Amino acid sequence: MKKKVLIFTLGLLFILGLTVNGFAQERGISIDVGGGNTNVNNSFEVVYPFKRYYDAFYQIGARYIYTKANNRITYYTGLTLDKKVLGGGDSKYYLKIPLGIRLNYGNKLKFHIGAGLNHGTYLGSKEYRRFTLGAFINAGPSIHLSEKYRLSLSCQTNFDISPMTREQGHSQAGHASGANYDVRGYDGFLLLSLYRRIK
Repeated sequence: MKKKVLIFTLGLLFILGLTVNGFAQERGISIDVGGGNTNVNNSFEVVYPFKRYYDAFYQIGARYIYTKANNRITYYTGLTLDKKVLGGGDSKYYLKIPLGIRLNYGNKLKFHIGAGLNHGTYLGSKEYRRFTLGAFINAGPSIHLSEKYRLSLSCQTNFDISPMTREQGHSQAGHASGANYDVRGYDGFLLLSLYRRIK
């Protein structure tokens, strides 16, 4: 029930933001590159960037950004390619479509905090589920380099809502038990974005 409420609320805010007139409207695009850590777990976990005992995570992508309400509220979508280098050096690739909202504070030097949902497609064999649904939160500073360009650094955390796969549990003796566990992915990384305003 909580997942449905979260999805509905974020979707409604995104749609309202695109349809209701604001004081100032600005459109732009950004190129994003990020790196940090990832982990798969059968219980909720917050993954922090650059902890040694986690696996590696990388992201590259592009976003279309729509800002209104006197540059205080930003809506965005885009396309990202996520790479998870799991134990043993096994790389997993996901193509994701984020749908996010962000609050901005400040003028030339800004601080932002945001959240959203992403829909992912696994680009591998059938060991993991083909489609995933996840949520993310992010925060960080951005600075205007010129009238058209802005540089932004975000600390972002991803949480899978739908499971990546289901694993069978094992007893203490090592035998398979009747319990099954839903395994989800959790990412923590730094994201560097170069933004360009478009007319």
